[in-house]
Amino acid sequence: MKQVKLRAWVEKGGYMAYQGEPDLETLKSFMFHYGDCELMEWIGLVDINGKDVFDGDQLVCHWIDARGRARKDLKRVCWSSMLLQWCIDLDGLIVPIVEYFEGKAIEVAGNIYE
Repeated sequence: MKQVKLRAWVEKGGYMAYQGEPDLETLKSFMFHYGDCELMEWIGLVDINGKDVFDGDQLVCHWIDARGRARKDLKRVCWSSMLLQWCIDLDGLIVPIVEYFEGKAIEVAGNIYE
């Protein structure tokens, strides 16, 4: 079963609120306080710096090409649905996250709000 972690963009205050320990009591309290804000779910990935990747994050993808050269992709915005997780690049190409990130190191560069 996937662990549920949430964060919320608080428009009025201009800050990101993160859910504490992922248990039912904390989730209930978080939803009470931030349920009317823009909610984002953890997509189940952690970047190279140990930071959780959430819906709405902008990512830099580091990888090695077929010639052994280090490459760095453009930022990507990720989001998840109930069944599948997707990423969309700056050109509008949509691909499944699992397929795209295979063999690549990802790094959170920011999010779509901050």
